[in-house]
Amino acid sequence: MGDEDFVKQVQTLKVYDTELEKQPEFKGFTDKLTTFEMYKGKRTGDDTIDEEKVTGIFKGCIKIYRWPLDDDEQYVTPEGNLLADGYFKRFSDNTPMGYTLRVYCIRALGLRPKDITGKSDPYLVLTLNDKVINDRDNYVVRQVNPVFGRCFEFIAAFPFDHMLKISLYDYDVVTGDDMIGETKIDVEGRYYTKHRAGWGLPESYEEEGYCEWKGQQKPSAILGEICRINNLCRPEYLEKSVVIGFKHFSPRQFEASEDPDFDREVLALCALRHWQEMPVVGYHLVPEYVETRSLYDPSKPGQAPVMGGHFADNRTASPHANRYSPKKANSVRA
Repeated sequence: MGDEDFVKQVQTLKVYDTELEKQPEFKGFTDKLTTFEMYKGKRTGDDTIDEEKVTGIFKGCIKIYRWPLDDDEQYVTPEGNLLADGYFKRFSDNTPMGYTLRVYCIRALGLRPKDITGKSDPYLVLTLNDKVINDRDNYVVRQVNPVFGRCFEFIAAFPFDHMLKISLYDYDVVTGDDMIGETKIDVEGRYYTKHRAGWGLPESYEEEGYCEWKGQQKPSAILGEICRINNLCRPEYLEKSVVIGFKHFSPRQFEASEDPDFDREVLALCALRHWQEMPVVGYHLVPEYVETRSLYDPSKPGQAPVMGGHFADNRTASPHANRYSPKKANSVRA
């Protein structure tokens, strides 16, 4: 295999230079659930003071519309469902759901030094409700730009385990370890959003090798589910394209193989990665990605971030079921 052939087979992923929820195409993942902070006492308008008054959060969705509806009008929800059947007809119920969460932490950039040498010995601590993974034994010696390359796994359940906290500490043998900073990620909001942020879509469909498909559902199953949710007709697979309604999705330079099932998945993935082009009901689906998150010092609310860090958050938030589970690598489990 020549260098040119190798380059053609290398897949890439999307690198975001800020938090995933700050990307405008995803609108903060608030299409299903919105988070409202609950305060003790009156708010002062000072973010630093008000943050200390937060005693909990309420997560839900509030919609206001006239009822009863006009008899001669057929109002529909954004998904195309009849409003007369109720806006929340297709919302998930409150039954607890077990899931597996994997977090890939790649590296951190520009940490503020904690030692007199102008360096730090950083290590990771991950917290999900009462579950804690302390990776102190794998601290990185004298670095403000440490490379971690670590994978962590949690066995958890919604709605109890909904907020993931990633913290960086400075290892110190003599004195106590100092916190460098932390970031919080709403895992539940990412799982339930229509943008499917629980697991990013790869660039291409492969059935073997390092880019082997790792999702619980294959692209054709995901596409069929999205069409059903949006009251669209079932996808029609042609030789070189997939058709949904009047919209054709066709990969560039696509050549049919001898395996029609494989081609079906390739075409379905093309439709998913271009779903924002679907008329009326289209929206962006999260690709396979690495996001950059800022870490903040919780003892100094309202201040600027103490670092910029790269964290690979194609968090495979996979529900517990008799389905294929993605393979893990270099994993620490809680």
